[in-house]
Amino acid sequence: MEQAVTAKVKLSNRKELQQTIKVYSEALQFCIDKAWEEDIKYRSNLHDECYYEIREKFDVPAQLTCNILQHAIEAVKESGSKPEVKEEYSPRYNFPRSASVNKEWTELSLLTMEGRIKLEIQVPECYQKYLDCEVKESTLLKKNGEFYFCFVFAKEVNIQSSCRDSRVLGVDLGVNKLAVTSDNQFYGTEIKEKRKERDRKVAEIQSKVTHEAHNRIKEMGSRWKRFIDWKNHNISRQIVDSVEKGDVIVLENLKHIRESNSSDTEWVHKWSFRDLQDKIEYKANLKGVKVEYIDPQDTSNECSECSHISEDNRKKGFFECENCGFSLDADLNASRNIAQRYMRNNGSAGSPVNLPNGENLKDSGNDESERTPASFEDENTRKPLPPEAKA
Repeated sequence: MEQAVTAKVKLSNRKELQQTIKVYSEALQFCIDKAWEEDIKYRSNLHDECYYEIREKFDVPAQLTCNILQHAIEAVKESGSKPEVKEEYSPRYNFPRSASVNKEWTELSLLTMEGRIKLEIQVPECYQKYLDCEVKESTLLKKNGEFYFCFVFAKEVNIQSSCRDSRVLGVDLGVNKLAVTSDNQFYGTEIKEKRKERDRKVAEIQSKVTHEAHNRIKEMGSRWKRFIDWKNHNISRQIVDSVEKGDVIVLENLKHIRESNSSDTEWVHKWSFRDLQDKIEYKANLKGVKVEYIDPQDTSNECSECSHISEDNRKKGFFECENCGFSLDADLNASRNIAQRYMRNNGSAGSPVNLPNGENLKDSGNDESERTPASFEDENTRKPLPPEAKA
């Protein structure tokens, strides 16, 4: 199978790049408006309707015009209302028609609204191992006043089918601890306090109702997004590094939770859990590790020892089975259930990565691994946040 790998490479500031982004965005909105108003669902029909009009009205090169038409149709099909293009949208490029590189990967030739231009590039060392891969549709990006070209490489990966020698690692996601794995690893235990402190600062600044306050909140939001992305990258890397090629990582299918409008699922919007799962899957695929998803229902209420299910099993953040007396951290118990449920659903192929109760509990990168059962709080991926945590 193919796995997409995106390499963001910085470009020099050229007026041709700014002009290309501006005109591309305007032409794309024009196409979207036309497709939406006339209920056009197919690229060929949109091509017949406005290909020459775009070229004449916006003076767009032929290849970029084709990309704009395809882009517009995709946007209309995926949206329930008419899409609105932001002022500086990222143009799409196809290799080698509208973009190409030299043999040494030191120069990028890019089609702009003013013709072809050549730009010096330096691909980061961590991505140079992908330079022999096919380059798929890529994008020109402007961010914080700087220009970047995002190369999308198609890496062929070989994901082995699980066998009885494979290890199965269950991963439970939550708010108190962003991720807990069935091999007794805890990740991101400090995040909840960081989030509460950030929310407190935002509320304090919002109360001032000034233009400066608005700008500060916007800056804090951007900083928080960058922190989330950085943290998710680190956690996903640690999780994937803990398994070997041929092993299986099992995650919870959170789609139905995120689609819920219930305030009880507020926790899932407090952190980009889907982004964390995507990063785990992306890195796992490159390593040849299989990623599977299971239904998360009752994974926090089921005993991983005797399979007894009861809401009374969970006492705050600690789990104690009312049937057999088995006890441990509630999220760790859930991660073991996730691994075991996958095995039951797949004929018990592989072996779960579980350590004996209480053995070698670790908090990856934090100093909170020795907390007593009573100190764990009530949040998890299937229960609502307590009122005091929603502030």
